[in-house]
Amino acid sequence: MNTRNQKPRGKPPAGPSIIADYRLQPGVPDEMVDLAGNIRPGWATLMAAFDKLGPTELAARF
Repeated sequence: MNTRNQKPRGKPPAGPSIIADYRLQPGVPDEMVDLAGNIRPGWATLMAAFDKLGPTELAARF
């Protein structure tokens, strides 16, 4: 398998983030964030892409 073009997985970049104020709701299962408050790998790429677009472009696309 060629991994040369694949980006590493992990947390979104530091700094302002679309999920900076996101909080878990007590007693409600969450698919995006684990109990320790870490974003799950499957969501990290999506949130990083949203962060890269920025708030102005996200609002325009909404």
